[in-house]
Amino acid sequence: MDSKITGMVKDLADDGRRRGIYFLDAEDDRLRGRSLTVNSRQVTSFSSCSYLGLEFHRALIDGMTDAGERYGTQFSCSRAFVANPLYQDVERLLSELFGGHALLAPTTTLAHMAALPVLADERDALVLDHQVHHSVHVGANQARISGTRVELVRHDHLDQACDTISKLASKHRRVWFCVDGVYSMYGDLAPTRLLQEVLATSPNVRLYVDDAHGVSWIGRHGRGSFLDRFPLDDRVVVAASFAKGFGAGGACLVFSDPAELDLVRTSGGPLMFGGPMQPPMLGALRGSALVHLSPEIVELQDALRTRVDRINNGLQDAGIVPIAVNQSPIFFLQCGLPRVAFEVTKRMLDDGLLVNSSVFPSVPMKRGGIRLSVTAAHTFAEIDRAIDRLALHIPNVLRELGVADGQLAEEFANAIPRESVADAPLRDNGLRIQSATTIHQIDRATWDTVLGEAAHCSWDAMAAAERIYGAKDAPPEHRWKFRYLIVRDHTHRVVAATVFTTLLTKDDMLAAEDVSREIERRREADRYYLSSTVVMTGSTLSEGNHLYLDRTGPWREALRLMLAAADEESKRAGADAIMLRDLPDGDPEMDTFMLDEGFSRVPILDTHTLTLDAPDESAWYSALHNKKRYQLRRVIEHAKDTEVSFHGVGLAPLTDEEAIYLHGLFEQLEQKKFRINLFDLPMTLLPGMLTSPAWELGVVRIRAEAGGPPQPVGFWAAHKCGDTYAPFLLGVDDAYRDRDIYRVTILHWVRRACALSMRKVRMGMDAEVEKNRFGARAERIFMYLRTRDDYAGALLGEAVAKVATNQQIHQGAD
Repeated sequence: MDSKITGMVKDLADDGRRRGIYFLDAEDDRLRGRSLTVNSRQVTSFSSCSYLGLEFHRALIDGMTDAGERYGTQFSCSRAFVANPLYQDVERLLSELFGGHALLAPTTTLAHMAALPVLADERDALVLDHQVHHSVHVGANQARISGTRVELVRHDHLDQACDTISKLASKHRRVWFCVDGVYSMYGDLAPTRLLQEVLATSPNVRLYVDDAHGVSWIGRHGRGSFLDRFPLDDRVVVAASFAKGFGAGGACLVFSDPAELDLVRTSGGPLMFGGPMQPPMLGALRGSALVHLSPEIVELQDALRTRVDRINNGLQDAGIVPIAVNQSPIFFLQCGLPRVAFEVTKRMLDDGLLVNSSVFPSVPMKRGGIRLSVTAAHTFAEIDRAIDRLALHIPNVLRELGVADGQLAEEFANAIPRESVADAPLRDNGLRIQSATTIHQIDRATWDTVLGEAAHCSWDAMAAAERIYGAKDAPPEHRWKFRYLIVRDHTHRVVAATVFTTLLTKDDMLAAEDVSREIERRREADRYYLSSTVVMTGSTLSEGNHLYLDRTGPWREALRLMLAAADEESKRAGADAIMLRDLPDGDPEMDTFMLDEGFSRVPILDTHTLTLDAPDESAWYSALHNKKRYQLRRVIEHAKDTEVSFHGVGLAPLTDEEAIYLHGLFEQLEQKKFRINLFDLPMTLLPGMLTSPAWELGVVRIRAEAGGPPQPVGFWAAHKCGDTYAPFLLGVDDAYRDRDIYRVTILHWVRRACALSMRKVRMGMDAEVEKNRFGARAERIFMYLRTRDDYAGALLGEAVAKVATNQQIHQGAD
């Protein structure tokens, strides 16, 4: 998992633990199915996936006990050498149950890891529904190591799978489409009509289906939701879990062709070299299989079905219809942001009812909700009470946290179509928000007072950005839209202010350099591969904290107003994410607030600031540590051979040819760096900066008498506002590396700031070692990110996996 995603997941997990709804421990001496003791209190659990309540069935317990007594607690030998006597019997019963040829595995994860690299080798391709079980992704990554091509398609756009698969089928021996039979969060079922269309695209297309949550509660002998609706033939392989409705543990793969089963059994790594299932669990499996093959399974399925119907009808009567209404025992009730789901879960637990918060990364960040599952063991009274409390808590929490019904319906529109309902009226808290699409509608003095020096976004700088990135005929990455927001209280005092820019960015903007190089290779065929429309504070033409908050006022309410405006902008543009950038570390109050609003805290590169307390350059240099002064001596000597000219409003002019040359110097440097991976800058950027009083260009030349060329060897563009000098763009001629031009240019930043009597030099991100030499202080910063869904993240993760795989291969070769 990418480290940024890991951090996001950890933040949410920690929040759930603080609220007392995650990582709970049952405290019972003996369990009896649906009832648990949590925090010294008995609760009714709607969290179990044991849909038929078979874990206490006498046949399973007796089977487990008998197997343990006869064969011991373990049979520690690979099946490649010798198998426990129960294996053959259990696989025979399972083959009868599923109507195919069954191969046992200790878990579904190990089943996927064994099967997928064997079924799909370097000649083949795998196409994954991006919301297929994580264990399938694990198996696909194992296949990738051997050269299998792996692609993803969005869960809510599965209809696009046909085009993707058709293209791959013409280039590969075989293409596998991997889906779930029942999706474990929303409870929606595999779209069988679409799967028939997928198979019709080409005869070399096959299906690989994980029906972990579909087994037992439906189908002949409980063979599962998928096989109840789709035939098992030579183009289909099904994985089944026994750790849910089956009441035991382990898994199996079901094949129509015994030769294919034997190929996986004899070649699948985890089955060849891993440990087998233990005898007691094999005994439980045998007992459960016998129940499934008896008339009793129909009675259990009917008992569960009446409870599923009761919940569906009860929820509909209460006005909280699940996102997917079918015969699945999984119910998902929309809440939106994690904080809403967490609060409903907490109130349900306080009422003695255990339900689950389903939040990111199991579902997209703003499509969280309550997941509850029903079993055949639940009583009607328990079901009715759960519905009653859900009908009370969900609307109350939504209302208290300011979530309108229409807003919630809109967030889930792409997952399940729903009728639009009216928004709830906003409560008047005395705050008023001013919104503008151009800086010319904002008072200059007000804007520069709150944000002029904080980032490269003074009034004049934003006016220039609008001119540079406002051309309608420019490529998509150079067409930006701006939304300026100022929130004032009843006294007209500014409580909050920011600018949101809607723009196209690369999803790997802050990814590891090796990952960006891999993705850039793919962009040779598709320029906008893994590129997303984002609504961000500031833009890619600025660095710094673009968010002004007066923390002595009602800042939370003000920030919510601005986030709501960002949401509107995001929906209008079809954006994939909202990003609040470059905020300072060490603000737990803000962290908690943003997490409640569905944002994850993502670390980014440190920024660097040089404070000029000294009156001149000599005093600044003298105040440096001895080691830093020693490191800069050579730089100062090289600087004696250079001269700098300054260009911009009221300064020396610059010709178009010179601007083009300087642009080339910037690209020369940027093409070697991928720590911050952005689209190329427009050719109109430098000329546009030269017409703005907010910017100046410093151009570095080596003197002719020192052997310098006639053309510049370096330049920078700096934002000027108040007492802050903020270089942003930097370009150097790598041919003059021996002259320390990069460091010499940074030295000229310091000299220019001193000459302008400025107190701070904001040096920005990257090149931390170089900037530290000049006395700059590193500052830890973060961004807050809320994504519409995790599809781009899944694609990025796929690229990360490929890079890691290649590194393993190269290391092995070494």
